[in-house]
Amino acid sequence: MLDWICTVWLYDVIGGVMLGFLLGYGAGIMLLISEWYNLIDKNNYFTFSTGLTFLVLGIARLMNMDEVFSVFAAGIGEFKLYPWLPFSISH
Repeated sequence: MLDWICTVWLYDVIGGVMLGFLLGYGAGIMLLISEWYNLIDKNNYFTFSTGLTFLVLGIARLMNMDEVFSVFAAGIGEFKLYPWLPFSISH
């Protein structure tokens, strides 16, 4: 039972969430810096998020973590710095 808790909950789920959040937060910082220096257009936000999704999926798969939780946490980490982003894409 202890092996199941350590393997499934601590490594797969919590580790995957931490990995995704850290990658998403770092991506959000890169997105903010690129917007401050006018290096990215509003049309590229969707492409940036899609690329981040595939990056997190690949890293989580290589580390045998839960990919779905990692991708959701990456989205939360990215939009933690950028809460108005989903609403500003359509303008």
